[in-house]
Amino acid sequence: MTAFKDKSIKEVIDREGGDKYTDRANDRGGPTKYGVTQAKARECGYTGNMRDMTYQQAYDIYSKAFWDRCRCSELEKYSQSLAVWVFDYGVNSGTGAAAKALQGLLNTSNNQQKLWKDIAEDGAIGPGTLNALAALQSARGAEGMKIFSYVYNGLRIGKLYNIAYADKSQEENFWGWVTRVINITKNVGV
Repeated sequence: MTAFKDKSIKEVIDREGGDKYTDRANDRGGPTKYGVTQAKARECGYTGNMRDMTYQQAYDIYSKAFWDRCRCSELEKYSQSLAVWVFDYGVNSGTGAAAKALQGLLNTSNNQQKLWKDIAEDGAIGPGTLNALAALQSARGAEGMKIFSYVYNGLRIGKLYNIAYADKSQEENFWGWVTRVINITKNVGV
């Protein structure tokens, strides 16, 4: 476990309200504790009442189901900002959506395949995605990786806007969503 991974997961848990249990009508997640929805908890093998979930159980879900699934420790080698943004995107919108956004942006950034070949936009970060990131870093350098990371986060902000714009019932969540997205790297320390 890296210190960065640990800090990123703890920051998400704290920002999600810590041990606060919620079940708001306008929150699509349903019963939630430590920011873990009941559906995700069940998917990860937790069978108890959501009110009884422990911090460690929530931490383990974030670690396995989000950080590790998105291969954020490997993304961190290219950009800590990108790693934490992919992780947080996965937490809020699903790991498949976070990966597809990353893969689509990599394909859009390859100058019509002159810098590297397009990769599958399959929603799973694997060797193809990681190789494309290495090619991006080689072609664009550290500054290019920084710009790429910011563009990735901008795509996420656009997605949140589109959700709230299309479904007025989600407007009450919009400001909190974008504040979270904008502040997470500062809160993690990158």
